[in-house]
Amino acid sequence: MSLSTQLRFSSVNINGLLSVLVTFIFSAIFAALFAGQFAPGEALWLFLPPVLLAALRNNKAVAYLVAICAICFVSYFYRHQIPYEFVSSFSLQSVWFFLLSFTLIKLLTHSTGQSKRSSSTDEKDKVLAKDSSGKVVTDVLERFAVFMGVMTPDGILREANKTALVSASLTESEVIGLPFEQTYWWSHDPQVQQVIRKAINKAKHGMSSRFDTTAKLADNVLIDLDFMLHPIFDEHGSVVQLIPSGIDITNRKRTERNSAMLTQVSADLLSIGSLERIKTIITHNLAKHLDLSACLFCETHPISGQLAISHSWHKDPLKAPLSPTTPLPFEVNMCQKENLTLIVNNIATDPRYTESQYEQRGIGALICVPISLDKKNNFVLSIYRDTPYEWRVDEIELVVEFARRFWVRTEHLRILETLRASKTTLDITLEAAQVGDWELDLITGNTRRSLHHDRCFGYKEAIPDESWGVNGFYQHVHPLDREEVQRKFEKSLKDASDFRTEFRVIWPDNTVHWIAAHGSFYGEDEGKPTRMLGIVANISDRKKNEALQMAQTNALELMAQEAPLNDVLATLILSLEEHSENNMLASIMLVDEQSDTLQFAAGPSLPATYIEQINDLKIDAERGACGASAATREPVFVPDIASEPLWENYQDLALQHGLKACWSLPILSGKEILGVFAMYYPTPQSPDKMDYDSLDIIMRTAELVIKRRQNERSLRLSEERFRAVVDNVPQLAWMANAQGEIEWFNQRWLSYTGTTLEQNLNGGWKAHHHPAHEEAVFAKFAASLEQGIDWEDTFPLRGADGKFRWFLSRMNAIYDQNGKLIRFFGTNTDITEQRKMAEKLTKLTNKLSTADKRKDEFIATLAHELRNPLAPLRNSMELIRNLQTDPASMQTALTTMERQVTQMVRLIDDLLDISRISKDKLSLKRQHVVLKDIVEHAVEVVTPYANRLKHTVQINLPEQPIHLFADPARLAQVLGNLLNNACKYTPKSGFISLTVTQSDEQVHISVKDNGLGIEQEMLNQVFDLFTQVDQHLEQSEGGLGIGLSLVQRLVEMHGGHVDCISDGLGRGSEFIVSLPCKAGKLSDNTESKNRQTAQPDVSKTLPLSVLIVDDNQDSADSMQMLLDMHQHTTHVVYDGEQAVVAAEKHKPDVILLDIGLPILDGYQVCKTIRQQPWGKRITIIALTGWGQEEDRRKSKEAGFDHHMVKPITLSTLLALLAKVTPSP
Repeated sequence: MSLSTQLRFSSVNINGLLSVLVTFIFSAIFAALFAGQFAPGEALWLFLPPVLLAALRNNKAVAYLVAICAICFVSYFYRHQIPYEFVSSFSLQSVWFFLLSFTLIKLLTHSTGQSKRSSSTDEKDKVLAKDSSGKVVTDVLERFAVFMGVMTPDGILREANKTALVSASLTESEVIGLPFEQTYWWSHDPQVQQVIRKAINKAKHGMSSRFDTTAKLADNVLIDLDFMLHPIFDEHGSVVQLIPSGIDITNRKRTERNSAMLTQVSADLLSIGSLERIKTIITHNLAKHLDLSACLFCETHPISGQLAISHSWHKDPLKAPLSPTTPLPFEVNMCQKENLTLIVNNIATDPRYTESQYEQRGIGALICVPISLDKKNNFVLSIYRDTPYEWRVDEIELVVEFARRFWVRTEHLRILETLRASKTTLDITLEAAQVGDWELDLITGNTRRSLHHDRCFGYKEAIPDESWGVNGFYQHVHPLDREEVQRKFEKSLKDASDFRTEFRVIWPDNTVHWIAAHGSFYGEDEGKPTRMLGIVANISDRKKNEALQMAQTNALELMAQEAPLNDVLATLILSLEEHSENNMLASIMLVDEQSDTLQFAAGPSLPATYIEQINDLKIDAERGACGASAATREPVFVPDIASEPLWENYQDLALQHGLKACWSLPILSGKEILGVFAMYYPTPQSPDKMDYDSLDIIMRTAELVIKRRQNERSLRLSEERFRAVVDNVPQLAWMANAQGEIEWFNQRWLSYTGTTLEQNLNGGWKAHHHPAHEEAVFAKFAASLEQGIDWEDTFPLRGADGKFRWFLSRMNAIYDQNGKLIRFFGTNTDITEQRKMAEKLTKLTNKLSTADKRKDEFIATLAHELRNPLAPLRNSMELIRNLQTDPASMQTALTTMERQVTQMVRLIDDLLDISRISKDKLSLKRQHVVLKDIVEHAVEVVTPYANRLKHTVQINLPEQPIHLFADPARLAQVLGNLLNNACKYTPKSGFISLTVTQSDEQVHISVKDNGLGIEQEMLNQVFDLFTQVDQHLEQSEGGLGIGLSLVQRLVEMHGGHVDCISDGLGRGSEFIVSLPCKAGKLSDNTESKNRQTAQPDVSKTLPLSVLIVDDNQDSADSMQMLLDMHQHTTHVVYDGEQAVVAAEKHKPDVILLDIGLPILDGYQVCKTIRQQPWGKRITIIALTGWGQEEDRRKSKEAGFDHHMVKPITLSTLLALLAKVTPSP
């Protein structure tokens, strides 16, 4: 029913209409006054009151009219603010406004009607309550899309329509309140979730989004969605809600994929002439697309006429293919019998089949498609899956279409073969066929003709004999040919010779046709013939074909001469127009892929003004015959342009130029559209059959020349790209023919050699080779050319600057598809720098070999140095174990053990320090220090060693204090190592001096001895890691060869340097350390700090409760005995778990805790204890073998108070314990 019918104004209360009208006017005025403050979509909601008022008046028609008028008013008044887009914020809000208005109108008018018919208001209140809750919107949207919902601006889902929930078997509680991208629908792909979140972020800022994506409905079940996300704004322009929606486009996507595959396969089939290859292509594509396990082709045998297997495939290579002699499978017989497509989703449950029949064949589901011709099965295509499968409709249609296209292509190939076989016979038959016969009485002039004769002259029925004669015959001949025909006929009469000619005749319908006539004389009267017998044949088709073939030949000759494509196509068109019997005009338009338009290529007889205005025609199914033909790739017939809607935009143009009918055909190359061929007629009519028959050669030739020109253009572009690539590759490149003659060099070769192409041809390239290498190079190159094999060699080539550079040269033989050698391609890669690098690598290898030798020597020395302290340690232990040892010997043994342990600790510390420096992990703790203090400390450490060897150590310090900014411990280590080395490499009772001097801002510390000395060639190597002077090994007390390397690196880290001086073996050596310094006096605070080191009084240490934790039981037990001797209460455990229990039980004052513990490590134990209230006061000391800065950092983070590295001295530990106050 129309809107005007619905508005029954006669029955509407005038007051109600006036109130609605007044409300609408007020809304319109308000929207106009505040146009700058409202967005178009927001202004729509100002008109909701008059819509509701009309609905409450129970006037549905007026309410609809008001809603429509509101949209029209806002569209016009706010037109400058509305973007020119089909899908915009305003268009979506307009749809939303109308849907909500529609719903409210239905509800309110229904409620009002109910109120009038019933006094009950409960139902009305219920409806209004439902509306006020906002759920009405969801109810309306239930049918709007597969998915629609409401979100907060931050993307939290508030509502979802029932379709979206039910399709994924979800409930509201499973998705409502969640971030939208984390809901079930998008959980299958993190990338999809990221895209959804990006769209939410855009919508949050007022920007809509639309894109294709996939949604999850169940495990392994996805659908394609056309997804949209739009923001909803409030009156202030702020986003208050987001509306996500999605439309299921799964079927469309499947159709697109199927169509794309069909298009590709069809193109492949058109380019292949082998039936077996065609079957292989179809099998491959179907198997890949449908995950098939087998495929079977059955065709009618050409001799027996019975259906037989012609091709089979199975994905299991162990399955033997079925042969033509194999009996047809059961399903093929059934398909052939019923002549219907057979579809089985599950063999096991289908009652038509016995499962045992298919167990051995491994079939779970199948489709059989028959193709019938003349009610007889000519072909059956069967596909199989090895498991049950629910075939989709699109999959079934795809298989059917594959079967149809296969059959069409195979039939086409068979027909072509048949035509080729019969062409010779057909040509002979057509040449000798007598289309019509005639007889002329030369005495009376009377004629006799057959019906076929008269039909050759355009008559459907035989004409009376008296109406035909020689003059009548002449009247039918075309005026342009009449004189020549008459001359030949009279000459035949005069000479009594055969009459033979070809000419044009005009039919009664004014169409022109070609005739071939042949006559011979018979009978004699007074030496003159009396009769003439002959035949005629309509050769219009032959003449047209000859002309078209000639045009084709001319066109191909023009193509070979590289004539413009327009001239070539014009030649074809003119030939067709010349032999048209209806004054037909023709044109060819080519596709411009970039603009998707048709451009005129040839139309020699069409008016120029028509060509100018019709050029650049859009390819569109509604844009004339040519545009529609290009768009649909199908012929388009227009018998009468004046009445054809397709020509609506071009009717006047065509009729003004006398074009009354048109026929357009697409010029195709496979599935590719190249252009459109059009024929125009001066009168309304269907396309002439003769014109239609002539088109085949024109269309094929047009396709050939267009495609060839495109291929030539592509080839030129390919050659240009090839030259661009090979001229810009970093290698020199060249090509030789199959005989080995180099015919081409790239630009980089010519630039490198400084020559031209001509200078390098005919062997000129040989001049660039080095004389010392050319003989061997040429011999190897010639052998490779002779054998037609790849070649590789390395040799120098001279450049344009006259210098030789080394090149790695390669050549590859190139063969065609038949295995014939066609050319060689070679390159020369500059490897000069690589050769230099190889030489450097050789030197580096030698150096590494030397380093490896030193490493082996170091390992042997390390073993020696570690074993040396073990002998005195073991001897001292035996002395202590012997109860008869006197106290003096006992003290000596203890002193020896302490010295050897100190030596081992020093050895290990040096190794750790050199490792830290190598890894750049050693940092200096610099402070302001006095050099004298450092020297005294170093001398104090080395004095026992020097005394044992009876050396004299002399210290020479300046009176003025020298201040340094240095790490005191590391600097003391440097001086200690130098003094220790001097003691080690000086025979007993030697002399060692340490002298400090200052010049400018440099301090020089000299350590000099009168020991073994150093050879001159070794002076530069003494600081290398693991280096020892061989002559010193037996005379010294040993060492690892790392001390001086450590000294050098520590000095350099302080910004200084160290030098070695020696006059040779037996003449001593001197090491001089130079460091930056500043003269002056330290501040009082600094000096006080350096002088005073508050040491706790160990004797006054109060008894403590100490928990000892160490997985080394000997270490833990010995520590317990030592602490017990100093009046401490101790407890011992051996793993981390016991440590936590013992700590809670005894609550000690101090815990000595190892780091590397079983079950729980020391870090975990410390963290656990610190988490307890009673554990916060305990002093926890890490007692571990891990002593690097990273280890100290980790222990501090875990909660340790102190970090001590094993082995520790008892005095150090007791000093630390003296600082601890015992708990009350």
